[in-house]
Amino acid sequence: MVRFEAKTGRLEKLGRIFPERIEELEKIFGDPTNIYLDFASSVERLMEDSEKKVFLFATARRVSPELHETGVPIFDIQKIRNFICRADEIEEEVKKQIV
Repeated sequence: MVRFEAKTGRLEKLGRIFPERIEELEKIFGDPTNIYLDFASSVERLMEDSEKKVFLFATARRVSPELHETGVPIFDIQKIRNFICRADEIEEEVKKQIV
């Protein structure tokens, strides 16, 4: 049986709050397993729908290569103020990326 080892403090806290979930997952993943969530394919599906515009807000330099390859415009979450304002207050550099 594989023992759950939390990689972050938040996961450790969740493991203490929901021990039954940890036991359930340990039964499912009886061997060492890495889980990879493919957000890139979700972004690509959203981008395929021509009625939607897709933008990614992330911490600088924390975006996977797969997400970069989708071509989705990526904005630093620290600069989100550019989007919480009136349209005429958005920086020109940002406007060029979202048009």
